[in-house]
Amino acid sequence: MARFRILRTGCALVPILIAAPALAGPIPGQGTWESTLQARDLTGDNVADAFYDTVLNITWLADANANLANANQVPYVYAGGNLTWGAAMSWAGNLALGGYTEWRLPKMLDTGTAGCNFSFAGGTDCGHNSLTKSGATVYSELAHLFHETLGNVGKYTTAGAVRPGIMGIDYGLTNTGNFSNFEDLITPTLATYYWFGQEYAPNTVYAWAFVPADGGQFMFSKVDLSGQRLAIAVHEGDIGVAVTAVPEPETYAMLLAGLGLVGLARRRRSCAR
Repeated sequence: MARFRILRTGCALVPILIAAPALAGPIPGQGTWESTLQARDLTGDNVADAFYDTVLNITWLADANANLANANQVPYVYAGGNLTWGAAMSWAGNLALGGYTEWRLPKMLDTGTAGCNFSFAGGTDCGHNSLTKSGATVYSELAHLFHETLGNVGKYTTAGAVRPGIMGIDYGLTNTGNFSNFEDLITPTLATYYWFGQEYAPNTVYAWAFVPADGGQFMFSKVDLSGQRLAIAVHEGDIGVAVTAVPEPETYAMLLAGLGLVGLARRRRSCAR
């Protein structure tokens, strides 16, 4: 996202728009999330702990940074913690929520020749505008969530040109749906990466990750924490129970007021008789 900073130039105050680490929010009508992500209660409190993805047939944990409490803290980088690939794999593999276990990190397919087949325009496993899903083949669960489900666009167009505008407003993670703590930028120049569960085949010192700030999919060192490495957990299939709509307090108030008016009308009729 972006924020305004007020700078003084001579006697004038000039608003300068800068990129800043801020969380995006839900954007109705962008992507398919309103119909394809179905809220699921895993703990019996009628609160959305996860979202069943009807297209990918997986369940996403609703908190995109639920590992925060167990993350290796790097205060001088970001208070939200940092996870090596091994720590992220361990966290997801040992996660238990409401009795549901067997969580994992999102999947991706290494297509073409082994390793990064880089492209700005897309259609490959690495770079920008990466393959998402075709028929029954899912190429990247995170890229599909980013591009298709949430309707976000990356830094580069499918023609390979830099997209005009401001990161977090015109491109990048502009829509997070109803996920919480879905992050893109830590500082104006330091991005957040979300780990996949796949190692980088040509050199297993690296593993694959997705960058929500610009929609990129690349390989990164498993242990280098100079950027922000996070994880979101995924479960196969549809788990939990559907979250039922709870009327807002204003709805209860209107209902009570309506019942009161009905009672008053009946009383007046009785008196008239």
